[in-house]
Amino acid sequence: MPARVSALSAEFVEREYNLRVAFPDHPQWFARWAADSAVARSRLDAHLDVRYGSGPKQTMDLFPAANARGTLLFIHGGYWRALDKVDHSFVAPPLVADGIGVAVINGARPGPVGASPRTSRSPATCPAGKSRLRIGYGMTIPSRR
Repeated sequence: MPARVSALSAEFVEREYNLRVAFPDHPQWFARWAADSAVARSRLDAHLDVRYGSGPKQTMDLFPAANARGTLLFIHGGYWRALDKVDHSFVAPPLVADGIGVAVINGARPGPVGASPRTSRSPATCPAGKSRLRIGYGMTIPSRR
């Protein structure tokens, strides 16, 4: 039976959730993501920081594809400690080239200092959290069947 969250030691939580310690080469990955994302934003038809809510991070970056046959929603949970949707634009170029529009969404709303994020409620307020969505810029999410 899994341990209760309250029964987990601080050392265990730090070891399991501090990915920077688990992956000491993370700075090179973060740098690569940032560089590749900057290239994607400069080369693609990009609509940046499209607001979907009143929170400071409730924005999304849209990368429409010509004659799109679908849209991928990439929700950046934020790990509430670091990074942002801007660091993940690199996912868009191969998809857009294949006729898939991409919406890179900030999904985490910052909580109180030291608290976990209220991530689960934020994307539900995003238009992309609805079962039918017309984001704009020629991007549509079909209704669920």
